[in-house]
Amino acid sequence: MVYSPQEVIPRADFVFIHGLRGDQVKTWCYKGSDKYFWLRDWLPKHPELKSARIWTFGYDSDFLSIGPGNVSDLSDFARSLLVSMKLSTHGILTEYQVPIGKIPLIIVAHSMGGLVAKNAFIFGQEKEIYSDIATATCAIVFMATPDGGSKLALVLQKITKALGIVIPHKAYVDELIPSSETLKCMSTRFRDCAEGLDIYSLYETIRTRIAPFWKV
Repeated sequence: MVYSPQEVIPRADFVFIHGLRGDQVKTWCYKGSDKYFWLRDWLPKHPELKSARIWTFGYDSDFLSIGPGNVSDLSDFARSLLVSMKLSTHGILTEYQVPIGKIPLIIVAHSMGGLVAKNAFIFGQEKEIYSDIATATCAIVFMATPDGGSKLALVLQKITKALGIVIPHKAYVDELIPSSETLKCMSTRFRDCAEGLDIYSLYETIRTRIAPFWKV
């Protein structure tokens, strides 16, 4: 939890999900410095948002990390998101702190985080234990989400294959290949269950650095 209004029941929950090579805090900071954490320092000051609760979700999406390979895929990240939301207020419930799923929920997702959000919403529709979270979800904001995949994934496959000992293969990279079966299936399932959901799609016009000498 990044922020919660004091002595009042929150009007809504905002959950922010980072993308590829992102971080649950630094992604939302100016130049990656937590001295300028947008979700903590500025967003709660907005008159219409000061009564909302703000959360971030983090997962291992660093495709350049060394060490044991990451066998997690988009489905695993989505399930982790749902579990995190389900347990988010465990042990801190008060008359003002209600569980996620009891008040309107808005998800803001960047890059691959949008695919994680999609999968989580689908699972929430299908799994009764998470149905309250899916029902509470009223809007999803997709920021530069590669719905149809990314050519970058093809490059990453070659890099991890060439440097497999140093940079192990990441399971989710395969799913990001353009027109992969995972993405096709996800798009169909999401379209079938997202009726009534407010969806906002934003895209970037400035190239983003995702590695020391690499911008996309």
